[in-house]
Amino acid sequence: LREDMLKPAVSFLTSPNVQSADKAKKIAFLQKKGLTQAEIDEAFKRAGDNTTHSLSTTTSANNNATNTIASRPMVPPRTQAPQIIYQPLPPTPSMPAEKVFALAVVLGMSAFGLTAAVIGILK
Repeated sequence: LREDMLKPAVSFLTSPNVQSADKAKKIAFLQKKGLTQAEIDEAFKRAGDNTTHSLSTTTSANNNATNTIASRPMVPPRTQAPQIIYQPLPPTPSMPAEKVFALAVVLGMSAFGLTAAVIGILK
């Protein structure tokens, strides 16, 4: 048995996040890390001594948490409105200076022609 591989495996198995996982997932993870079946069995044996102690403390902590949760009134879950994501508007097309100048000339000539026509009609 390789002690350098067993120590991290035992540490992994005694981790609080891992203890609640399925045994099959733990075994698959350890096999992926390169442990043999004998090393996995030994790691479970070594972790078993630690887990029984931690399970008893965890169970008592869970009982206290359950009592606290049971004493609170039940609140219905809050639902959120669906989020609407708007796409940004495309940039406005820019008008070149030459077009602006040509447009100003055309509008100016039109205004001058209209004014001349109105004055000619009124005289």
